[in-house]
Amino acid sequence: MTVQCSAYHTCRPRPPTLRLTVAGHTGTPKVYHKEVHEGKWKITMEMTWILDNAHQTITCEVKHPSSRSASKTVSLKGQCSVTKVTINPSSEEFLEGVEKDVVCSVSYACQEQRPDLSWNYGGMKVSSEFKKRGSGSWESRSTLTFKAGASDHNQALKCTARFTNGQIQEAYITLKVKRAMFSLGWSFSMPSQVTGLQGSCLVIPCHFEYSSTLPSDVSVMWYKYTPGEYPVVYSPARPGDVISDFRGKTSLYGSPSDRSCSLKINPVEMNHHRQRLYTWVDPKPISSYHRQNYQDKTVEIYVTDRVDKPEMQIIGIPKVGEQISVQCSAYHTCPATPPKLSLIGFPETGRAHETQAQDVKWKTTLVQTWVIVEDQQTVSCRVRHPGGQEAQADITIQAECSVGEIITDPGPVEFLEGVVKDVTCSVFYTCSKQQPAIVWNYKDMPASSKTTNMAATKWKTVSSIMFTASMDDHGKTLTCTAEFPDGKRSMTSIDLHVKRAMFSLGWSFSMPSQVTGLQGSCLVIPCHFEYSSTLPSDVSVMWYKYTSTREYPVVYNPAPW
Repeated sequence: MTVQCSAYHTCRPRPPTLRLTVAGHTGTPKVYHKEVHEGKWKITMEMTWILDNAHQTITCEVKHPSSRSASKTVSLKGQCSVTKVTINPSSEEFLEGVEKDVVCSVSYACQEQRPDLSWNYGGMKVSSEFKKRGSGSWESRSTLTFKAGASDHNQALKCTARFTNGQIQEAYITLKVKRAMFSLGWSFSMPSQVTGLQGSCLVIPCHFEYSSTLPSDVSVMWYKYTPGEYPVVYSPARPGDVISDFRGKTSLYGSPSDRSCSLKINPVEMNHHRQRLYTWVDPKPISSYHRQNYQDKTVEIYVTDRVDKPEMQIIGIPKVGEQISVQCSAYHTCPATPPKLSLIGFPETGRAHETQAQDVKWKTTLVQTWVIVEDQQTVSCRVRHPGGQEAQADITIQAECSVGEIITDPGPVEFLEGVVKDVTCSVFYTCSKQQPAIVWNYKDMPASSKTTNMAATKWKTVSSIMFTASMDDHGKTLTCTAEFPDGKRSMTSIDLHVKRAMFSLGWSFSMPSQVTGLQGSCLVIPCHFEYSSTLPSDVSVMWYKYTSTREYPVVYNPAPW
């Protein structure tokens, strides 16, 4: 925009001064002098700028050397131009389920004409900005974070600009949507990563479901995840297409008719480390779908040459002489050919069984049962994998030494006063180191002991005493106590029933040990007795025949009844 302001004067040597003011703009104006006719001149000031407002005020002021001045103000009304609304990108293919920024922009000359931009797709993230691009040029932008669905294919994505003066502009693009691999009529589940042992088999667990009826000709394929390519890892129809890393090493573990897509790699090698694989269970070609963000649907293989030790566990409470079971377990990734477990030094009588411990691991377990014959025993378990790797674990069994019954012989019996009787106390136990010391409560009796190994886990210690009962012992107990090295004690007792002896009385007698008589004649057996105390007034003498039985046949009784 160019504006000129002119004033006439009659003094060329001292012309008036002009000042041209344009609101909001500064610049260096040009000044021209021109003689209009003889004795009269014209001074002109000219300024050029870019009009950036629809309404502009311009003031021109002239000031003469005599200090007299004059001014004039004019208002300009400009026309605001608007460019065409554009959408970017305009023709790019959209990937189903993948967010992509779409920008709608429009330029215009006047700030007050700033438009409102809107989209025909709601429920998506939108951000707006407005900025000055230069003098007399403004731009508004609206960015839509657009996530395409399969149903958006061939639909219009439209942007509408509504200006303050009522003007409306629109732009649209036709959506071209490529379906995603994870948006299918089927779905599958598998771990995000698995770890295999070098040289052994590796099974990647995989299960799929169809949203409709399972096709009769369903086929499972596996691919290596490579941007822009589809390297085949397993194909039942085209085994020759399998890449060299996996050729001849892959097969399905399970049947597709059972909705299994599990892949078996045998053997797994170090060149498989960190490779990502995915499965495909669709009749349509895999290349007709995009794989953006599909890496999350892959499984990453880790390969190790380190063998974990087996896990060992004691089942039950170990006791010498009793059965004990030891369980040995090893984890692996190949249920088809599990590792072999063995307990070193034991006959292979145990049977191993398989269980699935986690999504990506199986567990083989061996249980061995035997009778413990030692109170301390170390048991070793060895695992051997199909690749030849071995590992061993040890466990020490600290068995409890049991104490059995304690028996006295004879049992309840009558003791005869003054008569020596052999009494034994027998203690049974399972460990030789538990040999007890046997103590009697009668200290002054001759005693002896003997220890015998009766069987592998059965020991016996017998203590014998020569016990002579007195009348004072009647009603008391004869006690046998077994004191073991670990501080344990066992005891048993016999209740003493003592029968007095005939010669242990308050009187004594004397007579010959034998006499001889003549058959048919009289015989007198001399006998004299003494009381240790005063002779009882009612003392009576009787005679008996001695027998070996518990009988007392009377020979003489002064008062028969």
